[in-house]
Amino acid sequence: LSSSNRQLLDANRELTDQVDQLREQGEDLRIATTASQVAAEEIETLNEELQSSNEELETLHEEAQATVEELNVANEELQARSVELESLASTHALEQARLSTILASMADAVLVVDREGKPVRANAAYEEIIGDLVSPFAPMNEHGVPLPPFEAPANRVAKGESFRLEFTAAARDGSRRWFEATGRPLHGE
Repeated sequence: LSSSNRQLLDANRELTDQVDQLREQGEDLRIATTASQVAAEEIETLNEELQSSNEELETLHEEAQATVEELNVANEELQARSVELESLASTHALEQARLSTILASMADAVLVVDREGKPVRANAAYEEIIGDLVSPFAPMNEHGVPLPPFEAPANRVAKGESFRLEFTAAARDGSRRWFEATGRPLHGE
């Protein structure tokens, strides 16, 4: 009996040890299950965030495509405008060449001044008769007295006056010559 009791006690201890081990393993399993659930929730959260990021990227992609389309339209418009400007520049250059040819072929001296009365263009006849645009030009009355600045042809036309004026001036050779000036303002650009 005593031997059986010892065997039962030993078996009871082994069973107790195994029960303790099973409890520990059960606790470990609960901890692992909880960790698995937390990890699964984190994975689900990450998946939702990735889906949200994917949707944002799709939206950004669509916006980028719309921007590219707008830029393509703007580029096409710029190219069309560039062709138009090149055509206008070519036409302008042709008109400038015609104007220069016309001015060069005129026997009368022609002087163009800006709104302040400063010379901006002259033809060859002007330079031959009066001098270049840099040389001082002093129109005088019939007695050889310099005209007041407000009566000078360039200043009168700069003020917007249309006029006809006779005056004298020193020629390049030093002699005094008579001139008749007709001035008309050009309006617009």
